[in-house]
Amino acid sequence: MIEMEKIYKVLDEKINPELTKHFGSAEVTSIEDGIVAVKFYGACSGCPSIQDTLENVVKSALMGAIPEIKDVVIDRSVDDLLVSLARGILDSEKKGNKAVEEVMAELDRQRLSKLEKE
Repeated sequence: MIEMEKIYKVLDEKINPELTKHFGSAEVTSIEDGIVAVKFYGACSGCPSIQDTLENVVKSALMGAIPEIKDVVIDRSVDDLLVSLARGILDSEKKGNKAVEEVMAELDRQRLSKLEKE
């Protein structure tokens, strides 16, 4: 079994400091059968070099430190809050900018809550 504490340590000490230099970050979203799924945020989420970053930074650091990991893949799922934001933008013509402002405020609250948990 892969210990999450080991993963968090590698993320905090090796991976995210590198990604922060490029205005991004990463987090593990799931682990199944030794395969770790990683979601990228910030500038990394839309970077055309994301596959290289996965291989050269994330995968090498995680697999080098934790031999139980069989592979590391990119989680390309869309966050529910992002879907809500998109709906708010589409509805903004009908409701005005208030819908977008409400979704952005909720996004800020969720991010702050997540940071407080860490």
